Amino acid sequence: MEGHEKKETGNKRTHCQLLNELLNDLETGDLPWYERASERNNYAWHTAVGVAILASVLSTVIAGLIRDGQFEGVWRFLMIVLPAIGTVATGFLNAFKFREKEAMREEGRIEMLDIIREGRSLQADSGDEAKCKLNYDTIRKRVDELDRAQNNRDAALRRDQRSPRSGGRGE
Repeated sequence: MEGHEKKETGNKRTHCQLLNELLNDLETGDLPWYERASERNNYAWHTAVGVAILASVLSTVIAGLIRDGQFEGVWRFLMIVLPAIGTVATGFLNAFKFREKEAMREEGRIEMLDIIREGRSLQADSGDEAKCKLNYDTIRKRVDELDRAQNNRDAALRRDQRSPRSGGRGE
């Protein structure tokens, strides 16, 4: 995500202009990023779950159809490969925590949308430079809090993935 610092240029900009630029950046950069991240994790989560379930069901069906003496060739190969595919898909679910990340990014998207809406409301109420500065600082603070919270939750998910004590559960 982009940094939202005041840009120093030869032209002195007002806080009303900075607030407008910040809100435009959030609408065109940060919000779409949250939307894409949420969609990407949702797709990965559903794909991995679908592959794991399909591999399991196919293995069961094939095992039920095999008669004595037929456990050779392609049937043997399928009975080895399908459970392995299901295991790998389940491993991806556990290792990459797609569901948790999708929920985290969706919450971030909702919060970002709320920040933008609040910012536009404050912008409409900003009559003078002092009020624009206060509103600009308010929105920047909320964005910073969201960025830090998302980073902390993401770091906690990564720690959980590596921690042998966690057993796959949050600490």
